[in-house]
Amino acid sequence: MTTNETSYREKGRAVFLAALMVMSVVAMSAAFVGGAAAATNDESDLHSGDTYWAGQDVVFTDGSGDDSTWNVYGIDGDSTDFQTQINIDAGNGSLDTSQLDTEDFDEFAIRDDNGDWVNFENGDAAPDENASAGDVSFTVLQQDLEVEFEADTVSDQSSEVGVDVTDVRGSQNLIVEADGLNGENLEDIFADDDASNNATDDEDTALIEDVENDQTLTANFTGVDTGNFTFTFTSEDTGVSASDDVEIVDGGDVDAQFEDSSVSEHLGDIAEITIDLDNTDSAEITIGGESDGWMANATVTDEDDSGNATILFNTALAGDESANDDEVLYAADDDDGSSVSVNERENVSSGVLATGSYDMKLETQGMQTARGTLNLQEGSVDSATTWRANGNAEFSDAEELRDYLDDNSDVAEGDLAVVGVEASGIYGYDWDNQGINLSIEQSEPGMNQEPVSLDSDDYDLVEDSNSNVVYYVIETAGLLDNDNVEDGEEFNFSLDVDAEENDYLSEDAEVSSTFTVNERSIEFAQEEYVVENTDDVEISGTSNLASGSEIDVTAETGGDNAFFTQATAETDENGDWTATFDFSERELGTEFELTAEDAESDATAEATGLFDETDEEPEEGLSVSVDAPDSIAQDEEGDFDVTVTNDNDEEVNETVELEIGNDTQSEEVTIEAGEDASVTFTVSGEDLGVGDHDWTVTAGNASDEGTLTVSDDSSGEDDDDNGSDDDNGSDDDNGSDDDGSSDDDGSSDDDGSDDDDGTPGFGVAVALVALLAAAMLALRRQN
Repeated sequence: MTTNETSYREKGRAVFLAALMVMSVVAMSAAFVGGAAAATNDESDLHSGDTYWAGQDVVFTDGSGDDSTWNVYGIDGDSTDFQTQINIDAGNGSLDTSQLDTEDFDEFAIRDDNGDWVNFENGDAAPDENASAGDVSFTVLQQDLEVEFEADTVSDQSSEVGVDVTDVRGSQNLIVEADGLNGENLEDIFADDDASNNATDDEDTALIEDVENDQTLTANFTGVDTGNFTFTFTSEDTGVSASDDVEIVDGGDVDAQFEDSSVSEHLGDIAEITIDLDNTDSAEITIGGESDGWMANATVTDEDDSGNATILFNTALAGDESANDDEVLYAADDDDGSSVSVNERENVSSGVLATGSYDMKLETQGMQTARGTLNLQEGSVDSATTWRANGNAEFSDAEELRDYLDDNSDVAEGDLAVVGVEASGIYGYDWDNQGINLSIEQSEPGMNQEPVSLDSDDYDLVEDSNSNVVYYVIETAGLLDNDNVEDGEEFNFSLDVDAEENDYLSEDAEVSSTFTVNERSIEFAQEEYVVENTDDVEISGTSNLASGSEIDVTAETGGDNAFFTQATAETDENGDWTATFDFSERELGTEFELTAEDAESDATAEATGLFDETDEEPEEGLSVSVDAPDSIAQDEEGDFDVTVTNDNDEEVNETVELEIGNDTQSEEVTIEAGEDASVTFTVSGEDLGVGDHDWTVTAGNASDEGTLTVSDDSSGEDDDDNGSDDDNGSDDDNGSDDDGSSDDDGSSDDDGSDDDDGTPGFGVAVALVALLAAAMLALRRQN
């Protein structure tokens, strides 16, 4: 039976399920509200002109005791924008400021149900029909709360770490929580900031009161279980929160070690010290100590979590009390992810450190983890060497400069003379008043003339303290414009050290080097070029220019076959250059002019050219001879005995190759000057096949060639096809073959030759055909 009626039992079940659904929704909503912020949202009395923070609840009363609905507006100059409504219950109103658009507005006002703007004073509402929105407005701002642990990894053994709190809000109460930790744990961790678990309704949180903007809280993780934790800090009255992660590790796993426990440097230079960090991002380094008569201590932080930090220690300034701490110990330029903060320097005087060994030690989180030694030794000035470099060279350090250096001290005017001085103990201080003297001047001035000299405006210094080299990069542009300087003039570079005036070098030193300055010049390698009309013709030349200089080469002619084309060549370290042209469309027999121009001066060169076919000449002094058979039988092999003679003045390495038919064989040989090399190639008549086969043997540009004939004759003395004839086709007197053997059936025909199968008449094949025909006829008859 089917019915549309609903039984009381079914109705009851429906009501029960609906009730469960409603209760679930209500419970879930309550859970989300409590878990998201864990904030109490303390109410504040609304007062016009005051500032509130988005998320705060502000309350007021209108004193009427009636129910009504008021509107909230955002203010933008003279205009207003509706935001939300407030339901007044028995004269009491409450506004949740998180409902307001604080992205576009920060000033707000409330209008009552009569359309009057309302002024608020300590929670008491007073509508004013003469007031404007701006007269009664209040401010609501958005917080920008951020928290960050000063270290990502901390130890569970006596380990404290700062927690930086930043916000645009001046002061607030923060509720802190972390998965895996209860309120009592959090109270202990932030005990220095008077955290209280009893101040919140949640046993898994703690309250820290009056936290100011840019305040650093102190977290102590002594005894806390190891692991990764996310700490969330929530503003008590607005619910705005921020989080950061920290890893608590076993104190025994935290480590800081010197990458090199024994660092050596010259006094007066800058020592590089690299620290490897494990499960921590900071360590304290101490250099020296009481027994060393000098000490410095600094905190080193690996801010980018790379696992290491590199610091620089200026040994020249370490003992100078007038030097700033950050001039003595600082992070390396190429280690942007590290920072160094000097804690103290002791026993600093106005003098310099002594040479010798200084203790180094590392501590992290209160534990000493490594010891090392810094060895300071005396420096020296050793030698000077001159190179040249392109005048347009672009470099920012010594490594880039070295890419431009040519091993040549003859410098074209406009290029750079580069003098490298090998020296140590000079890189950590100002050379003024340190007895280091430099002169760069003309070696042989004219009669009764002072030598032309260069000063600091004419050169740049490029230091490479890691390699103990300092480069003087000297400009030569315009030197030959001086009437007292001639083409090819030599200049002398001299650097000397007076040890009595130097605080760091104990021995006098003098080093020198020279370079010449020459007019820029370029030349073609030939006066006349005979070239083919191809797309890759090379025109070469030379110059006295540094590597990387550009030469503009022009080829042109007039007349019926007129053309104009250019190519740019670049000089190598010897000044040589090659320009490549596409002459594929030029006519043979056409003459043309070549011009080469230096891109940086008026230096030029000229030559002529002609388009013509060129024959490649074989390599001189190399010849090939082959001893090979003229013919072989098909079942034979033939040897090609090859002799390669080297009449050159030096040893050659060459490939000897035989080509015959589809077969190619080769062998590498090394031949001393004036000597021979022998190679044997073997070919098979069966592989080649019957016929004539041309062959060629080559070695370099030398070759020999010929023809090998392969015949179908057998190489042995087998019988003729009939098995009985002599070579001339006649029988022996006794009717037997030459070798004394008879035919297969022992008889011969009158003409002296047997049938192929020894069967008289038509033979076996015809008999078989006849037999088959008879059988078919018999079958037909039976049918």
